Amino acid sequence: MKSSNINQVLARSLAAVAFACTATCAGVEWKGLSEENWYSGRKIGSADLKGKVVMVDEWGVRCPPCRALLPRMEEIWKSFKSKPFVLIGSHRQGRQAEAVAELVKQNKLTYPIYDRAGIVDEPSNGGGIPFIYVVDANGKVVYSGRSDREAIAAVVNAFDTVPDRSSLINGVELVKFKSMRSQLVFGKSCESALRQLKSAAKGSDAKAKEAASIVAAIEETHNALKTEIDDKVESRPAAALDAMNRFCRTWPSEAKEYAAKLKALSSDSDVAKCGKVRMVLEKYRNFEPRTSGAAKRALAEVKSAIASAKALEGCRNAAAAGEAQVYAGELAECEKELEAAAAPRRK
Repeated sequence: MKSSNINQVLARSLAAVAFACTATCAGVEWKGLSEENWYSGRKIGSADLKGKVVMVDEWGVRCPPCRALLPRMEEIWKSFKSKPFVLIGSHRQGRQAEAVAELVKQNKLTYPIYDRAGIVDEPSNGGGIPFIYVVDANGKVVYSGRSDREAIAAVVNAFDTVPDRSSLINGVELVKFKSMRSQLVFGKSCESALRQLKSAAKGSDAKAKEAASIVAAIEETHNALKTEIDDKVESRPAAALDAMNRFCRTWPSEAKEYAAKLKALSSDSDVAKCGKVRMVLEKYRNFEPRTSGAAKRALAEVKSAIASAKALEGCRNAAAAGEAQVYAGELAECEKELEAAAAPRRK
């Protein structure tokens, strides 16, 4: 499917609807995302799928229809990679490293490809491939079948299930408290607004009910963020440090709880270096240079960040080293795109 067709399906779907590796992730259990199962593309784990929409393409090197679908999968990946979306190619015809590598090269595939990766309780493919299924941000299978068009539509619809990471009140429509929207975001103190909402919630009218629903949403987000931070401290220390700082700005009265952890992470030079790599990735993840000069400047910064990430291999803080290598993988994708943008155009 060409990009224009994908965009047409995207538009129609939007009109129709106005984060051996096995771990539980947003209601589903993922399998096959191990070093031994990896073929190509960015290396990912279950933590990378949390809160994202995931499409799994089951295919095989000896399956002609599967091979024909590979360029379409790359088109889909390129169309949605800037969104909270992951495409996983799941090879299903035995370990075929050389054959898979050749097809990856021929089709210039950049999305992650693993051997028999997917969810543990995956839908039945009826014994045949190619087969596609889509998992929404809540871990629910929202499409399974053989139509790439229907899978794309399911992906677009599933974006509605992705939480707004900046909002404290996902799913709550503000009517009586519209003026508080700018206050109820992650990274900005919400405690004054929260006190007002709790006071307003003591009544029995429509305004009180709305205030109560907002308070409940904030408390749910608060608890989820604390859990997420605790999960990240051991595996993604740089990301945890950033999240902790933002949490403490959002709920200043709870800053003391994280004081010791913040001090430990902030004083760790490996975490600081990893954090700088992470900042470059955030800066250029969805960067679209307007000129070749801008692409060249961005490319230089990305190359430097990749070198910094590689320099962390084998460092004292193993978690920071592992986190940096994940970011390096994503930056390598940015590097390829920037190299193409920076290349002189043929007349």
